[in-house]
Amino acid sequence: MSTTSWSIAPHTVHVNEDPAGAVARAQRDGALFFEWPLRGIRNLHELGASAHELFQVPYPSPTLSGMVDYASDLEWFESPQGVLLVVDAEGARAKVVLAAASTLPPIGDRWRAQGKPFEAFLRGVVDVAAVLGELERRNAHLDEFGRTSRFQPDTHRLAVSAPAGSGTLTDPRPHPILRWSRRGA
Repeated sequence: MSTTSWSIAPHTVHVNEDPAGAVARAQRDGALFFEWPLRGIRNLHELGASAHELFQVPYPSPTLSGMVDYASDLEWFESPQGVLLVVDAEGARAKVVLAAASTLPPIGDRWRAQGKPFEAFLRGVVDVAAVLGELERRNAHLDEFGRTSRFQPDTHRLAVSAPAGSGTLTDPRPHPILRWSRRGA
């Protein structure tokens, strides 16, 4: 796998961690950088429309699974060196934050399959436990698919990182087990 120097933790979803260093490295090294504000989005339809606009999608795709498909390759941009996505959840509705979070593991897994780094930062998350639970659910689906697929056996969970004291931490090893521990609770 070829990873560019900008990504220190490729194929990782960071919850409530500071993206500033990753943003500077990604911009320096020519990676695609997107910032996705969720405030004011009221439902899944608006979330899909927001993602469609953010990624400048040249064709219609009104569903979140469609969003996963187009955000997984972004072929209409010139030869990306991977993707850094910062999702701003501050002041956003809980269901919108959970829906956006649910898209990140499958998107990251597809970028990993292309040999390119993908990092996502979810900042401003209020209900960290719910978001980490959703990421675990989506990661479990990736693990199951990787175990049962003849065509995609390298499919597996993305690492998930959250600051100490957020209540739940995950083991950064991507495969095969995600360990949960209660800290600071």
